[in-house]
Amino acid sequence: MKAMNLNGVKGRRELKHEVTSLDCNLLRNKLKHFMKPDPHAKYNGKYLIRSVYFDNFDNKVLSQKKEGLLDRDKFRVRLYDYNMDYLNLEKKSKRDNLTFKQKLPVNGRGI
Repeated sequence: MKAMNLNGVKGRRELKHEVTSLDCNLLRNKLKHFMKPDPHAKYNGKYLIRSVYFDNFDNKVLSQKKEGLLDRDKFRVRLYDYNMDYLNLEKKSKRDNLTFKQKLPVNGRGI
């Protein structure tokens, strides 16, 4: 199977699963032997993420999501730990059940 690209970005499949708190703890304990902690995380292994999503006056993005369209795009700005020096403008695209993400760092001090 040939990898699909969108503007030079390789697509990936996203599968989402609901897990219980117990399963989450079991997974963490097993995965810590194979994965490194996120370098942005604080001492407790966590950090705060805030996102603002953009849509038009007709709620086109929301409607496309609810209708289950396979080809759609959404834009957001992400803030990490209230750090206005580290903001990302992100575009997430779906094409035939593949997900593509692009991001651009922006400086929020002038906003």
